[in-house]
This record gives sequence, structure tokens and C-alpha cells, in this order.
Amino acid sequence: MPPASDLFVNDDVKPEQIRQSWEKVAAEAMRLDVIPPAFEQLRRKKRRRKPVPYDLIPGSLARMLCADWWYRKLWQMRCEWREEQLRAVCLVNKKASPYVSYEAVIHKREQRRKSLEFFQSHELVNADGDTLDMEDVVNASSSNPAHRRNEMMACVKGLELIAEMRGDCAVFYTITCPSRFHATLNNGRPNLKWTSETVRQSSDYLVDTFAAFRKAMHKAGLRWYGVRVAEPAPRRHRTLALAVLHAQKRPSHPHCAAA
Repeated sequence: MPPASDLFVNDDVKPEQIRQSWEKVAAEAMRLDVIPPAFEQLRRKKRRRKPVPYDLIPGSLARMLCADWWYRKLWQMRCEWREEQLRAVCLVNKKASPYVSYEAVIHKREQRRKSLEFFQSHELVNADGDTLDMEDVVNASSSNPAHRRNEMMACVKGLELIAEMRGDCAVFYTITCPSRFHATLNNGRPNLKWTSETVRQSSDYLVDTFAAFRKAMHKAGLRWYGVRVAEPAPRRHRTLALAVLHAQKRPSHPHCAAA
């Protein structure tokens, strides 16, 4: 098989050979707990209904062969590992620093400051020669946190209006992980029941819990709609709207006990 670096310039290479090379590089990335780009679309499945999207392989493979891509991934892993260490020594909690560590907040502020300086010092020029300030373009896009917050509130308000028009009942859920996922107690002291579960594992638990909830609702024949709000903590908030009669007979499921 040709080297991975020669796959894009050799016309005799078949798509399946490129995929096999991608699988080898992806396996090395998975050993470091790094999810390869387009992994879900390209991984082998027993019951694949759609053809393999070979057009995604060149971009995915090029990223995994790029040093800059690996630098960003390893830096992200370093930051996550550092947060877990600070969380384990009780420096991330309601009393000390809620949600994330103080070091992470300082780093994020410095990153935003550098980004702002970059936007203020550059301009965008289109094909017609018109010039726009990059800062104005960024602030007008969805990259602006204020716009994302307004979009979320508009979505929640729209669902509320639809529920009122249909005469449905709105139910607010807060799904929290069990005690074994919490490193500290409410007073900031260590939680003796914590089993070293990470934040990512907490997120996976919440995803599986809500999947069980959706399955139970579907099995009971209850139709619903709503919006989810996630926060950097082992809990999720959801506002669901469903018919009044359905709200009175919500399913009872073992995995939904945390709701």
C-alpha cells in the first residue's frame, strides 16, 4: 500500500486503499483518545444503509497528518486534564470557582483579548473592492455571544407561544448526575462518594439518560417538543411541552429517576 502522504497524488490508488490507510491513522489517534474527523461517517458499521462517503477521507486524513491540528488537539487534552486535576483537589466548586477553574477563566479572557486585537487590526475586502472592518463582521455574526443568547431566548419564547396556542402544558426538567459524578459537596468539601468520574463521562451519562427518557416517551405514545440548555456542570435543563393529558401520565423509567 502506498504511504499515506502519496495517496492524494497517485491516480492508481483505489478508494478502499485510501480508507484502509485512514483506518490505520485513525487507530493511532484513537489510542490517544482523539476522535478522528468524520469518524462516525467513515467507521465500519455492520448495518450501513448509505454508501461510504469516500469524499470525506482526504480532508480527514489531511488533518490527522497536520502538525497544527495535532497541536490544537493535544492542547485541548492538556486543558481538559488540568481541569480534572483542579476539580479533584476541590478547586472547582460553588465556593471556590463555579463551573471551571480560575485559571481557565483567565486563559479564556486572554484568548478573547488576543482575538479582539486581531479583529481590530484586520479588514475584509470582497471581490468588488469594498472594505469592511473584521470586528464589525464578527460582531454581526453568530460568533457574537450576545446573538447566540438572543437566539436561544427567541427559541424558548417561540416554543412558549406555540404551546399556548396549542393549549399544551410546559414541563421543566433538571437532570442531575448521581453523587458518584460530583467531586465536591455543596459546601466545597470533598465528596467521599465520588468515583473519579470525569466531566466527559458525566455528559455521556446525561445523554444516555435522556435517550432512555425519549424511548420511554415514544413507547408510551407521548408526543413532545422542547429545547435543551446545557451548562458546564453535571446537569442539564430541558423545557418540554406536551398535551395536558399526556403530562399527567408521564412514563416512569428507571433511567429517568434523575429527572
